[in-house]
Amino acid sequence: MPTPKRGQATIEIAAPPARVYDLISDITRMGEWSPECYRCEWVDVTHEPVVGARFQGHNRMGPIRWTTTCEIVTAERGREF
Repeated sequence: MPTPKRGQATIEIAAPPARVYDLISDITRMGEWSPECYRCEWVDVTHEPVVGARFQGHNRMGPIRWTTTCEIVTAERGREF
């Protein structure tokens, strides 16, 4: 059985932090940018990027497809998501 994974990445982007945050925290747009995740959708009743909100990412790699449920643990607009 797979084990849960955690990840973190850092890059520099020449744009205002609040604008970048608004783009990446709109999880419904993930499929536009990811080579693996083709769709994300909110689960539960919270449909906004706040701590505790959950969403599912629907992924594919060739013929293999899977869904991952994620929970937002940090949400500070313009700083960290």
